[in-house]
Amino acid sequence: MILTVPDDLIATLQNDARRETLRDAIDNDEDITAYDCVGSNVDDAWDRGEEDGNAHQARDVLLALGIEW
Repeated sequence: MILTVPDDLIATLQNDARRETLRDAIDNDEDITAYDCVGSNVDDAWDRGEEDGNAHQARDVLLALGIEW
């Protein structure tokens, strides 16, 4: 089976994958909570977690496709 991924989808995935996540921003293996990083604002913590999840998922997809991000 041959899979063709549109260029605009690849560009979107690459853009998402390049975003720095909370995990990228730390230098050790300490526990991270988005809640602590956004000044204890629950809505912002939720949004940050969703954005970080999108970045990590985009990285996984691009890796599986053999595409650099």
